[in-house]
Amino acid sequence: MKNNFIIGIIVTIFAGLNTSCVDDHVEPVDMTLKVGNVYCANSAIIPVDYYLQGYNSQAVGVVAAVGTEEDNFRALIMSLEDLGRARFLNDINIEVDNIYTDAEEYNGKESTSALVYAASQNDKIYPDAALLCSGYMAGSITGWHLPAIAEWKRAAVNKETISRTLALLEVQGFRDDWYQTSTADGASDETTLMYNYVITLPEGRVTSSIMTEEHYVRPFLTLK
Repeated sequence: MKNNFIIGIIVTIFAGLNTSCVDDHVEPVDMTLKVGNVYCANSAIIPVDYYLQGYNSQAVGVVAAVGTEEDNFRALIMSLEDLGRARFLNDINIEVDNIYTDAEEYNGKESTSALVYAASQNDKIYPDAALLCSGYMAGSITGWHLPAIAEWKRAAVNKETISRTLALLEVQGFRDDWYQTSTADGASDETTLMYNYVITLPEGRVTSSIMTEEHYVRPFLTLK
């Protein structure tokens, strides 16, 4: 009888230890780079659920696309806010060099740089949308650009995952309206000078708009 009592105590102790191990078990956090991850002011990229547990750095963006071996980027980061409405250019009678027209190229940063440079050389040129993006700072993060149409289209494919993160962060989601891109319409010489592509989310519809028309602006950041 005494031996049975001792065995019972041992079994109870081991059962308690096993229960404690189960209760204390914590699933590892998946830090794989994924669409919908949060980009922070300290340059960390983390899952949104992990961020909401009290991560100690400001959220400044969301991963809108992850690059493949064929892409020239590691990730595209979308800002967490719109910067209002702005024009591509203030005057379509002034030609700006080095504006990309290829709707399949991820060259928003290059086109933005060309627009900002043109404005620095000619005070009659005012590319509102590009200047807003290039001057944008979120936390301590700079280097944002007006996204190319190809970059926006990649975001449109991932819109549901991106929208979930934006909603959890309680920030500005996609407006049901047109957004500016940095890509000129290359259908002809005339369209290249007068029109640029714009896109509407969440539908992902693309059209051309005269460059002096105002549309919403949301900056992107390219991580190499």
